[in-house]
Amino acid sequence: MLEIVGTALPLMTSARADADLIGLAHLREEMVQAMDAYCHHVHQLHDAGSLVPDHADLLVGGCVELRSAYEAFRIRWVHRDGIENWYEYRLSAVVMMKQVRALVQQAETSRVSRPSRAA
Repeated sequence: MLEIVGTALPLMTSARADADLIGLAHLREEMVQAMDAYCHHVHQLHDAGSLVPDHADLLVGGCVELRSAYEAFRIRWVHRDGIENWYEYRLSAVVMMKQVRALVQQAETSRVSRPSRAA
């Protein structure tokens, strides 16, 4: 997800006339797939007890909230002209990118280190 954000960010800083709406649409679809895979992974870690207990439910809830927020973002912009609303689109996309980064950072601090078992 961070790689997709990193690819999209330079596109968000371009001038309206240079906006690559086709590229952004492709990245939105990639983000849906990446987010689904990531949330599935978080659920697996949660079920395996690999997350800090105090953070586990929060992280799973964060995945659900982010997925919902991203779907609303995607639906909102699939039906609006990005060029005519470029500044609003750009702002909402940057906010969405910050949410993705925040969830990934939260996940990084929620992993439990398990001691290895001696064979």
